[in-house]
Amino acid sequence: MPTALKLKPCPGVSLVADKAIGTNATADALAQALSNYNLRMHDLQTEFIARKQKLLAVLHGIECGIWVAAYLWLGALDSPTDALLQSMGCCCSV
Repeated sequence: MPTALKLKPCPGVSLVADKAIGTNATADALAQALSNYNLRMHDLQTEFIARKQKLLAVLHGIECGIWVAAYLWLGALDSPTDALLQSMGCCCSV
């Protein structure tokens, strides 16, 4: 079984890094990066939902148009306005 790699601490490097960057600044930068990541993920989810809703609205419009054509072609309704109102009423009510 392979042994785990053991790293030896190097106090000189960490001391220089702490002096150059500062421990609080590093923690703040990490917290800011995580916060930005969460905001970006929230924005992406919101955008995905909005695009999906727009697509569904367009599909409902196409469905209503198909029903208008069917009502007129079958002679069920005489005017396109009546056919549109009928198809919109049927598509929008459950």
